[in-house]
Amino acid sequence: MNLYELKLAAMEDAMNFLECPFCFLDEALYKMYFNRLLNNVLDQDYRKEWLSGGGLCSKHSLMLLEKGSATGQAILYQDLLNNWQKTWLENKFVCPVCQKIDYNFEDSKKAFIWGLKNRPEFYEGFLSSDGLCRDHFVKLYQELAFDTRFQELLVTVQDKAFCRLNKQLDQLLRQHSYNYQGKKDQPSLRSWKKAARYFISGVEKKYRV
Repeated sequence: MNLYELKLAAMEDAMNFLECPFCFLDEALYKMYFNRLLNNVLDQDYRKEWLSGGGLCSKHSLMLLEKGSATGQAILYQDLLNNWQKTWLENKFVCPVCQKIDYNFEDSKKAFIWGLKNRPEFYEGFLSSDGLCRDHFVKLYQELAFDTRFQELLVTVQDKAFCRLNKQLDQLLRQHSYNYQGKKDQPSLRSWKKAARYFISGVEKKYRV
């Protein structure tokens, strides 16, 4: 199975779970990177990458913090404390996770477009999916300026997904009315979190690292 097939398989899983396929792939990268970093803190190559960029950006530092590992993080941050002037005074920060996410998107984007063009079942799966988060939609839409057909497809899928979500949000509001007597609809009760994830990116908690 080639790289495209592997990425398409993961994207299809994401669409079946009603998640942004690109966020789903990012989540797999986070899991791999954070586990590798914390389990290999004494490896000079890993620590060199960590130190040369001045650690991680705020977003990814918080994600790493949530992974725990007191001894691993103590070693990593001691490196930064002992060399803080090199990055702080020169303002040279390069988050390796951000770099890897960018590289991952480039590969994933190519696989995604290839799948739409060459895999009818992938095309149909995306057509009935919940679309993309804002960040990945904007990136992909801009990248597809050369092909308005696929731009229109993105808009169509996103619009349909938002129409469905709007109905769930309407149902949520009705269910929170003091005089509501009907059965509680669980997807509707979670719809506000789904709406937020479109704008902040990421996947539902049960799929996170």
